Amino acid sequence: MQKTRTLRRDQSYENFFQKEVSTEKLPKNTYFVKKGFCLLTKKMPASESINKINIYLRKAAEEGHMFARFEEYIARLLFEVPMPAREFPTPVKLYLPRTETLSEQVLQFQQPQHDKLPYVNPETIKTLFKVLSVDNVLLLFKRVLLDTSNLFKSKEVRLLVNCCEAIKSLIFPLKYEVVYVPHLPEIMLDRVDAPFIFMLGIESKLYTKAVNHIKDGTYIVDLDNDHIF
Repeated sequence: MQKTRTLRRDQSYENFFQKEVSTEKLPKNTYFVKKGFCLLTKKMPASESINKINIYLRKAAEEGHMFARFEEYIARLLFEVPMPAREFPTPVKLYLPRTETLSEQVLQFQQPQHDKLPYVNPETIKTLFKVLSVDNVLLLFKRVLLDTSNLFKSKEVRLLVNCCEAIKSLIFPLKYEVVYVPHLPEIMLDRVDAPFIFMLGIESKLYTKAVNHIKDGTYIVDLDNDHIF
C-alpha cells in the first residue's frame, strides 16, 4: 500500500471490490496467463490481511464475480487505498463482499502511535508456543539474540511464517536486520550454505535435499516435532 494522504478520521472502503470496472462480469475461471504477485511493505505488518485479499480475489475469479482483470484490483489496492499514518493512527477499513463460498469480511489496517508498542499478530505468538515448548522458545530466543543462523522446517508453510514472525517480534525493541526468509522456495535451497547469518524456513519435504548443504553452526528448528538441534 502506498501512503497517498494522511487520514484524520475513520476511512472505509465499502464498495472497493464491488465497483464495476466494466459492465460485464468475466467468465468463471478466466485467467489470462499463469501469474503470481508479491506485495511488500516495510511500514506495517499486513501479511495476514494481504493473504485474505489474495484468497478472496482467487475465489471471486473462480466463481465468476470479477468485473476486471486480477491486476486491476491489485493496482487499485496499491494506489487508491492509503496507508495509515502513525501520527494519526485511524484505521482504514476494507470491505470484502460475500461470495458463494466466502462470507463478508472487514479488513482493518492500522499503525500504532509512536509511543505505543508495534503491532504483533497474537495468532503468531500463540502458534509459536503451541508448536514449541517454553524451554525451546527460550532457547530459540537466546540463539536469535546471539546472532546464530536458524533454519526452521515444517510440513506446513503457515507454521513457518507464523513462528518466524513471532520470534522476530519477541526480540523487540531490538530489530532482526539480517537475512530473513520465512518460506524459502525450492529453487533457492542453496542459500542454506550462505556465509552470513540468517533465519530461513523450508518445508519438511525439501529438508533431505538441503541437509547436505547446510553450513556448520546452523541450528535446525523442527516445528513438527518440538525439537531444536
